[in-house]
Amino acid sequence: MLSISTGEVAADLLKPYSYFGSWMARDFGRAMTNFLLRGLTMMLAYTLHLSHHLPTSAGQWLALAAALLLGWAVSFSWRFLVNLAAFWSPEARGIGRFAFSLTLFLSGFLMPLRFFPDWFVALCNLTPFPSMVNTIIEVYLGVLMVRRCLRRC
Repeated sequence: MLSISTGEVAADLLKPYSYFGSWMARDFGRAMTNFLLRGLTMMLAYTLHLSHHLPTSAGQWLALAAALLLGWAVSFSWRFLVNLAAFWSPEARGIGRFAFSLTLFLSGFLMPLRFFPDWFVALCNLTPFPSMVNTIIEVYLGVLMVRRCLRRC
């Protein structure tokens, strides 16, 4: 959003590389840094001090890795789309704040979606927001895989 308002985007779009891919690579580096330095260290601290439930099977670990990668891709794409609002609005920070608030609420970040009524969860599942947080947590806990296996049986 800032590069659009300052005009740097014009020079970036003239360069012979993918603008979307460039921002995606930057965001992947940011996400991996946060995951390694914040996420894993907090999980290690919780594991040392509290009894902790870890995934038990290799399939669950693979599903978790896929959910993390896809959740990041959805999150990045949503943030990229929101930042594109700066092309049409002279001050797009309000749009960004609204989108951020909506994401926090509908992704299950503030409160797990299981605490909401079923009709609201069904409505949220029609959007990409649960895949950013809620789906990853459910895969980590094994809830999502168990539910899908029970439906097939």
